[in-house]
Amino acid sequence: AQEAVFKISTKEALLSAFLSETDAKVRENVAYVIGTLASLLIPNNEWPEIFAFITAKCQSSNPLELDQGVLLLYAICDELGKGLEPFISPIIELLNKLIAIKANQTLTVKTINAILNSNISEDSLMKVIALLPHVLQITLTSPDNTSLLHEIFDSFSDLVYIPKLLVPYLPTLIEIALSIAENKENGNDLRNIVLAFIEFAVNTKAKLIRKDKKMLTRIIDVAFKIVTENEDEHEEDEETPVTSALYLLQAYALKIPNRIIYSLIMERCDAFIKSPEPRLRKAALMILGATCKGIELALKKDLDSVLDVALKCAKDESVKVQEACFKTLYDFTDCIPQGFSKHYSKVLPVLLAEIGNKPDQLKIKILIVLETFCEHLSKEEISPYLKPLLQLLIFYVDSSQMSVSYTHLRAHETSLHLVCRLLLEKKKKKKK
Repeated sequence: AQEAVFKISTKEALLSAFLSETDAKVRENVAYVIGTLASLLIPNNEWPEIFAFITAKCQSSNPLELDQGVLLLYAICDELGKGLEPFISPIIELLNKLIAIKANQTLTVKTINAILNSNISEDSLMKVIALLPHVLQITLTSPDNTSLLHEIFDSFSDLVYIPKLLVPYLPTLIEIALSIAENKENGNDLRNIVLAFIEFAVNTKAKLIRKDKKMLTRIIDVAFKIVTENEDEHEEDEETPVTSALYLLQAYALKIPNRIIYSLIMERCDAFIKSPEPRLRKAALMILGATCKGIELALKKDLDSVLDVALKCAKDESVKVQEACFKTLYDFTDCIPQGFSKHYSKVLPVLLAEIGNKPDQLKIKILIVLETFCEHLSKEEISPYLKPLLQLLIFYVDSSQMSVSYTHLRAHETSLHLVCRLLLEKKKKKKK
C-alpha cells in the first residue's frame, strides 16, 4: 500500500512540476523524467491515465498547454519502446490532429521518428509510415532542418531492410537524399547519412531500383559527381562523402546486374578518364577500383583496354592521379586476382619502370601492388621478372640514401617481405 501511495504521489509531483515550470529547458528535462517513469509503469498498467492527460493538453486551445502536451507525448514515445504497441492507433490519431493544426511541427516529427525506432511490430510500423508524407513536408520546409533530416534518414537506413515498408515512398526518399548529398553546404555528417541510406536501399530493393532507369541513372550521376570532390578539404581521419559515394557505387555494382550497371559505370569512367581535369581522371580510377568486383563478368572482355588506359595514368602529370592509379591496380589484384593476373606481362614492366621515378609515398604503393600481384602469379609467370624484382627491392632495403621515417620503414617492411618470398620461390625452383 505504501508503494502504491508513493507512486501516486511521485506521478502527481512530477506532473505538477512539469506544468508549473517556466524555464523551457528545465521543463524539457522534467518531461524526460516523466517519460522514463512512464516506461516503467505503463507496461504494468499503472499509469493508464497519462495518455488521457496528454490528449487533453494536445487538444487545448492554449498554446502553452498544447506545447506541453506535444513535449510529453514525445518524451513518452521516446522512452516507452515496444510498450507503445497497444496505443499505436490512438497515438496516430492524435498525431494526425497535431499535424493538421501545425502544432510544434519539429517535435511532432521527432515523436513520429521515435515511434519508428521503438521496436513495434511491422503491422504497427505500416500504420505509422503512412504519416511519412507529412514528415517529409514538415522537415523539408523547416528553417533549421539539418538535425531532423539526420535523424529521420538514420531511421530510414534501418527501416529500408523491412520488406515492403518504404516501397511506396522509396523513389521520393532517394530523390530527397540525392538532393541533400550533392549539396556540399549540407555538411559531411548529413551527406554521409543520406548516401548510406541510398547504399542500403539497394541491398533489399535492388529489383525496384533497377526497374526505374531514370532513378538509377540519377543515383550513379550524383555518386560520380561526389567522387570528384577534393578530399584535401577534410580532416585526414574524417569519413568523407567521397568515401561514402564509393561505397555506394560498390554496392550498386554488386547488386545491380552487369547488363544494366556496367554501361552506366563505364561510359562515365571513359568520359572522366579522358578529361583534362585531374580530379575527373582520379575519380574514374577510384571508381574502377571500387566497382571492379561487382562488374567483373562484364569487365573481362574490356580489361585489356581498361588496363592500357589505367597504366598510362602511372605517368600522369598529377601525383593525385598517379596515386589513384596504383590504388586501382591494387584493388584489381585484390578483388579480381584471377582475371587481373593474366595481364602480368603488361602490368609488371610498367610498375618496374615507374618505381624509380616516384616520390616515396608512391614507391610504397607500387611495392604493395607488386607484393599482392606477385602472390597470384605462378613460378613460370614470375620467372622472367625475378632478377629485376630482386635487384630493385634489395636496392631499396639496402639504400643509404633513404632517410629514416615511418614511410621509409613501411617501404622497407614491404620490400623485405617480397624479397624473402621471391628468394624462397627461386630456391624451390632450383631444387626441382
